[in-house]
Amino acid sequence: MEKRSVTVAAVDVEALEREAGEAISSASSPEELDEARVRYLGRKSALKQALRAVRDRETGITLNAVRERLEAAIGAREAELERAQLAELDASLDVTLPGTRLPRGRLHPLTQIIPKSRTSSSGWATRSSTAGRSKPSGTTSTPSTSP
Repeated sequence: MEKRSVTVAAVDVEALEREAGEAISSASSPEELDEARVRYLGRKSALKQALRAVRDRETGITLNAVRERLEAAIGAREAELERAQLAELDASLDVTLPGTRLPRGRLHPLTQIIPKSRTSSSGWATRSSTAGRSKPSGTTSTPSTSP
């Protein structure tokens, strides 16, 4: 006797589940898995459209069971991909090597500002250094003789 596929709510459930299972198991990256999830479980997927059109209990139970199996398969494949990604990271990471040393401490804020002010042509440091003098620095002073 020939086995016939089950057609529920205008959807061949067995073919849809088989096709989705193949797409999920063949996904080699999280992006491909997400594309398969959207294609088979997304809002506009054939399964979701069939669930919206369901009017009897048995059909709804059958379609929900397929949806749950696909969600479980996606979750399992997601965990496999994550484990493979972590194993690849573990293989490339050598914890016995010394880490990167970070510099300790930092310069005082005034020490950080002084080089910046010296490079500026009209900085406050050049004006403030001549503020205490009575004569401009460009003139020569002559000795004063007081009688």
